[in-house]
Amino acid sequence: MVTTYKPPPPSNHDTPDGPQNTIRNWSTSDVEEWLISKDLSNVKSKMKSYTGRQLIQMHCHYQRAPDFFLNSLKNDLKMDYFTVLNFTAALDELFS
Repeated sequence: MVTTYKPPPPSNHDTPDGPQNTIRNWSTSDVEEWLISKDLSNVKSKMKSYTGRQLIQMHCHYQRAPDFFLNSLKNDLKMDYFTVLNFTAALDELFS
């Protein structure tokens, strides 16, 4: 019996209806609303020019280079540790 390899079904992120497709279209206002809904109003001004595309890239960096990503939040966006914890939890939730 010959077994034919079947690739796994695409994840939710790979489908046209997956969250990344919707998030990709988010405006700066959408990101601001998301931050507010996650009780992250304190970083709203630091991320005022971010769109959904930047959130997707942030999530990719978080997955591929977590040390670099976390240092960027701390040093570039001036987030304190508590805010980093809340932001990364919200980002995880957004892309799960």
